[in-house]
Amino acid sequence: MSVRLSVDYSPSMNHRIRMGADYLFHNFRPENSRQRSWVNDSLTNPAYELLYDYSLIRGHELSWFAEDEMRLTDRLRVNAGLRYTLFQVEGETYHSFQPRLSARYLLRPDLSVKVSYSKMNQYVHLLSNTYVNQPTDIWVPVTGKVPPMSSHQVTAGLYYNLGRMYDFSVEGYYKRLDNLIDYKDHWPVETHFSGWEDRVGLGKGKTYGVELMAQKTGGKTTGWIGYTLSWSDRWFPDGSVNKGRHFPFRFDNRHKLNVVVSRKLSRKVELTAAWVFASGNHISLPEYK
Repeated sequence: MSVRLSVDYSPSMNHRIRMGADYLFHNFRPENSRQRSWVNDSLTNPAYELLYDYSLIRGHELSWFAEDEMRLTDRLRVNAGLRYTLFQVEGETYHSFQPRLSARYLLRPDLSVKVSYSKMNQYVHLLSNTYVNQPTDIWVPVTGKVPPMSSHQVTAGLYYNLGRMYDFSVEGYYKRLDNLIDYKDHWPVETHFSGWEDRVGLGKGKTYGVELMAQKTGGKTTGWIGYTLSWSDRWFPDGSVNKGRHFPFRFDNRHKLNVVVSRKLSRKVELTAAWVFASGNHISLPEYK
C-alpha cells in the first residue's frame, strides 16, 4: 500500500522544479508452505488443508525527492535532483541520500553530448537459485542481517539528428553495485525458505557497455536499429559463491541486436515487425556427477 504527493513548480522559463514525498507499507511472507492431505473410505471423503506461515516481515518505506530542470544557457541544460529514503524493518532503520545529475550540451543545432550520474538504493531483493525464472524465485526485504543494495551509474553519449528525420546515437555506461545477494555454494536447494538469511552471501557487481542506435522518425515507414555490447560480472569477496572469483551474471548477454520497422498503410492501419537477437547465457557444465 502506498500514498504519494508530488508538486510541479515553474518559477521562470529557465526552471522547472518537481518535489514530493511518498510512503509505502510492505508486507512480506518469504517463508510460506502449504500442506494438503486426503482420507478416503467408503463413507466419507474429507480433505484437510493446513497453511504454515513461518515469518511475517513488515516494512515501512518513506522518501522525499526534489529536482530542478534548468536551462543555464541556450546550449546547456542541467537536471539536478536529490532523493532521501528511509526504510524501517525488524527494529532496524536504513536511510540513504541518492543524488542525480544530468546535463546536455549542444555542440551544434544537430549535434549534442549528454552525461549523467545517479546513485540508487533498493530495499527489496529478488532471490533466485537458477538462471531460469521459476516459482522458487522470491522477493525478500532487507533485514538486520541483509543490508540494502546500492549502485552508482555514470553514462555519456553523443547524439546526432539528420534533417529532423533520422537520429543517430552512441552511448557508454558503467554501473557499480554493492550488497547483492545470492545462494551460497553447496547449499541444498529446497522448496521452503526458512532461514533464508543464513543461506545467502553478500557480493558486488559491475555492468558496463556501449549502445549504438539509428532511428527514422518521419515518413510512412519508421523504425530503429539498436546494438548493445555489454558485460555484467559478479563476485562475492567472502568466498561464499564461486570461491570469491568473478563470474558472469545471468544478464551477461554479450551482444544484443534489435530491429523494428513500422509502415503506415492508412490512418487506421499500421504494420509493425520486430526482430531481436541476443547471445546466450553463460553456463557451467558438470565434469562428473
